[in-house]
Amino acid sequence: MLFSSITFIYLFMPLLIFLYFIFKNIKAKNIILLIFSLIFYAWGEPIYVFLLIYITLINFFLGKLVDSENKIVSNIFTFLAIVADIAFILYYKYIDLIIDTINIFGHKSIPRMNVALPLGISFFTFQIITYIIDIKRKKAEPQEKFSNMLLYISFFPQLIAGPIVRYNDIEDALNDRSFSSENFIRGSFRFAVGLFKKVMIANALGEIATILYNMDMSKVSVFATWIIVIMYTFQLYFDFSGYSDMAIGLSTIFGFSFPENFNYPYISTSLTEFWRRWHISLSSFFREYVYIPLGGKYRHQIFNLFIVWFLTGLWHGASYNFIIWGMFYFIFLVLEKIFIFNDKNKLNNEIKNNKIRKKIIGFIYTIFIVIIANNIFYRTDLNNLLESFKIMFFLKNNPISDPYSISLVRENFFLIIIAIFASTPIFKIILDKITHINNIEYILKTILTVVLIAVSTSELLSNSYNAFLYFRF
Repeated sequence: MLFSSITFIYLFMPLLIFLYFIFKNIKAKNIILLIFSLIFYAWGEPIYVFLLIYITLINFFLGKLVDSENKIVSNIFTFLAIVADIAFILYYKYIDLIIDTINIFGHKSIPRMNVALPLGISFFTFQIITYIIDIKRKKAEPQEKFSNMLLYISFFPQLIAGPIVRYNDIEDALNDRSFSSENFIRGSFRFAVGLFKKVMIANALGEIATILYNMDMSKVSVFATWIIVIMYTFQLYFDFSGYSDMAIGLSTIFGFSFPENFNYPYISTSLTEFWRRWHISLSSFFREYVYIPLGGKYRHQIFNLFIVWFLTGLWHGASYNFIIWGMFYFIFLVLEKIFIFNDKNKLNNEIKNNKIRKKIIGFIYTIFIVIIANNIFYRTDLNNLLESFKIMFFLKNNPISDPYSISLVRENFFLIIIAIFASTPIFKIILDKITHINNIEYILKTILTVVLIAVSTSELLSNSYNAFLYFRF
C-alpha cells in the first residue's frame, strides 16, 4: 500500500485515526497501531509479513541474551544476532548477485534463484541491528514485550522506506507518549507537504525522465541524455524526501518523534556536506555502526571510508552499478579530504578567502558530481550506463539536441522552476515568517493541509504514474 494512494488516504488512515484516538489507554493504542501496521505490510506482502514477525521474534530473544552480564555470552549472541540478520538480507536481496558473480569470475553456470525481495527488508533489518548493538552498548534495555518490539520494527510509517529509526530513540515512546491537537495539525501538514512533493513534483518529473529514457539510445540527443539524469535527480529527491516527510508527519500524529532524513541536500557546497543532508538516517547508521567502530578518522581512515561506501552502494541494490556508485562517491570524498578542501592546498586557500566564490564553486562542483553519480545510480545495465556517458560527453555522434526533448522541457518549464525552488529552504522560510505573524500557524497549516491533499488527490485520480523509487531497496 502506498501513502500516495486513494485507499491509504481515504480508507486506511481515517479508520486508523478514528480507532486510535477513541482509546485512551496506551496499550490499546499500541495494539491498534500494531494491527494496522501488519495489515499495511501484508497488503503488498501477504507472505512476507510472517518473515517480518519471524525475524523480529529471533531478535527479541537474542536481545535478552545479548544483555547478559557475562561479556563472553553477550559477545557470542551479539555476533549470532548480527550474522542472522545479515544472512536474511544476503539471501533475499543478494543471492542472485552472488550467483552471477560466481558465474562470471568462476566460469560457472549456476542458475539464478529469482527470490522475491521483501519490501523494506534493508530498512527494517538495519533497525533490528541498531536494537541489538544498542543493547550491547548498554544504551538501551531489551524490550520486555514482544508486541512492543514488533511494533517498533513494523510501525508502518517507516517500515517500507525509512527513515531508519534507532531503538533508543523510540524506546520510551513505546510505553509513554503525549498527544495534542497541535501535534496532530503539524503532523497532518507535514504529511500533506510530503504527499504534494511526491504526487505533484516527483511523479511528473519521473514521467519526463522515463519518456526520454525509453527513446532509442542510438538516436537520443546529448541534451535529452542530460535532461534524463537531471529530471531523475530531482525525482529521486522529491520522491524519497516526500516519503520521509509523510513518515515523519504520520509519526507525529501518533505521538512519536522520528529523526529528520533530509535537510535540503541540493544546496550543499561539498559532497561531505551533501551526505550530511541526504538520507541522514542511513549516513548516521554507517557512521555510528561501521565507520567509528572500524576506527573512524583516527585509524585507517581511507580504508574505513572504502568499507562504508562499498556497503552503502551494496545496500542500495543487488546490481553492479550500485557498487560503482558507492565507489564513485568514495573516490571523490577521499579527494575532498586530501586535496580539494585540504587547507594545505594553495588553490583551495585562495578560493577559501573569498566566501562567495567558494560557495558558488563548491555548489557547482557538488551538483555536477551528484548528477553524474545519479546517472550511475539510475542505469542498472552497465552497457547502457557506458553508452549514456559517451553521449553526455560527446564521445558519440548522436545529435546535440532534438525538438521533442526541447518541447518536453518547455512544456514542463514551470514545474522545473518549482522543483528548483522547492529543493531549497525558501518556501519553508516564507511559511515560517507568515505563521509567526499573529500566531496563525495552526489555522494556516490546517488550510494548507486541506488544499495540498485536495490538489494531490485530483492528480492521483487523473494520473497512473505513482511508484516510490526507494521501495526496491
